Amino acid sequence: MEPQENKDEIKTQENKQENPESKAENNIPNNPPQEKKEEPQIQTFYLGDERHPVDPNAEEIEYIGERIRALENLEKCKNLKKLLLRRNVIKKIENISHLTQLKELELYDNQLKKIEGLETLVNLDTLDLSYNLIKKVEGLDKLKNLRVLFLVENHISKIEGVDMLEKLYDLDFGSNKIKQIENLDKLASHLVKLSLAKNRIRYITNLEAMTNLTFLTLQANKLDKIQGLDNLVNLKELYLSQNFIEKIENLDKLVKLEILDLAFNKISKLENIETLSQLTDLWLNNNNISNPHDLEMLKFVPKVTTVYFWKNPVASVPSYKQIIQEYLKDIEQIDSTIIKTSY
Repeated sequence: MEPQENKDEIKTQENKQENPESKAENNIPNNPPQEKKEEPQIQTFYLGDERHPVDPNAEEIEYIGERIRALENLEKCKNLKKLLLRRNVIKKIENISHLTQLKELELYDNQLKKIEGLETLVNLDTLDLSYNLIKKVEGLDKLKNLRVLFLVENHISKIEGVDMLEKLYDLDFGSNKIKQIENLDKLASHLVKLSLAKNRIRYITNLEAMTNLTFLTLQANKLDKIQGLDNLVNLKELYLSQNFIEKIENLDKLVKLEILDLAFNKISKLENIETLSQLTDLWLNNNNISNPHDLEMLKFVPKVTTVYFWKNPVASVPSYKQIIQEYLKDIEQIDSTIIKTSY
């Protein structure tokens, strides 16, 4: 009789052969856990260090792309008129309430989340807070002398907080999340330039009072119709490219218009431009215009010196440039082709 110990040993070995999964598990190496590597810290700097000195008598301070972390050490800069800190890592507008002589403040491309700390800057003329993380327009009530306001590429979803800016001349809300044009009526007497490109606007509305506008851009929105522009009788530049517009219409009151950009739309016919006698630039590239007879409409805009029709079916007509020249005697450029040089 075999000893019981030998029988148990044989049985255990048989069990190991019958369970390959157990064998595989036993062969997995027991590696120690790896230490988590710390991510390298990005070095930041401050105003007033050796690399970024602050002159207390300076009227202008400018540091661009220097990874400055905060607005600080400006207490003695009583005469400062321009503070330009583009492309830094500033997170908050603070410590500048004493800069009452400041005319221009540029904090473009920082990490700001809120408009604040500006109440005492009553002489501010230009404010650029573009390329930040701002969601709401606020804190501008006291800036009665502000003429230029840039809020491009933020997270703003509503036009608000600007109606008390009595001298505002140029307003840029480009590249935000705005769906509706609104709250601009109180700016009507002085606003000349309005930029709402790259938003989510579907309809041109609430511009009836904006009779002093000379520049309007609604490029790259969700427009499918030209409308709501009848009262903009002083408009000289209109940019509506990269939308879904199918027809040229409702422009007959814009008799001072000089530049009309309707590129990258769905327009299939050149029409309704008879009253645009002051037009000098007409951009219609990347549309669906196919009939060369439509080009006869160009006789109503004899001052045009630049036209773009490339990437329309009509541009494949062999004589289409000659047809344009027949109607536009002063033409200087057709698409990328220079016809003659202006002196």
